[in-house]
Formats: sequence, structure tokens, C-alpha cells
Amino acid sequence: MANHRTDDPDNKPTGPSYPGLQVDLNGIDDFVATLRKEVEGNLLPQIDRLLRAYEGGVCFGLVSYSENMAATQQVYHKCLVRISSLLGGYVAAGQVLAAAAEQIANEYRNADAMAAATTQSTAAAISDRVQASQDLFEPPAPHWDKRHREQL
Repeated sequence: MANHRTDDPDNKPTGPSYPGLQVDLNGIDDFVATLRKEVEGNLLPQIDRLLRAYEGGVCFGLVSYSENMAATQQVYHKCLVRISSLLGGYVAAGQVLAAAAEQIANEYRNADAMAAATTQSTAAAISDRVQASQDLFEPPAPHWDKRHREQL
């Protein structure tokens, strides 16, 4: 295939050009390990501590008979329920993201292995067919007439 110079407007590629895709699988593995360590080693323990504190529920205005205090307690209770749900969602999201990244890395590894195997098997098949065709269609070796030293 001829070289394609990008600075020459008259020199156009003859076929489609597909840029290579480079995936840093070790980088993804590092990301997964770091994310899991952060979620399980830092986020989860901190959230557990907060959730235990929130389990006590509304802990103010217990002896007040004010309607405003009752309304504030209801709003605060709803906030506690909501924040508890959101904090649990952070843990779940971190775990899902780590699992997804790990799956992506594994699928790239499998795809690379499959592509290598396919390339190797294709090359071997072509080589085998070329050899077989050479064996079938190889012309006979010429005979030499020793008297005339010519090829017959």
C-alpha cells in the first residue's frame, strides 16, 4: 500500500482508515482497585457511622407542643430518610462502577485474546493453503541432457 501524506490534498487514501484503539487495561485495573478500596475502606464505614446516628430519628423538640416544631420535625424526618437513601446510593454506585470497569477490562482482554487467536489461526490457515497449493501445482524439475548441457 502506498504511503499517504496528509499534507498533500491530491493524495487520498484508497480505502477506509480505522484508527487503533488503545485501552490501558492496567489503568482500569488500578482504577477498580482504588475505587473499591475507597468505597469499602472509607465511604462505607463513614456512611455506616452516619446511618447509625440517623437511626435515632428526630431528636429535638420532643417536649414541645408547638405546631411549628411538629412541622419541623416532620420535614427533618423526611430529610433523614432521604439522606439515608442517597448515602446508600453512593455506596451502590461505587460498587456498580467498579464492577462495570472490571467487566470492561475483562471483555477487552477476551477480545484481544480472541483477535490474536483469530489472526494466528488465519495466518496458519493461509500458510497451510499456500503450501498445499505449491505441493499440488509445483512444476516438475527440468531434466538436463548431459550431452548438450541444455535444459529440455
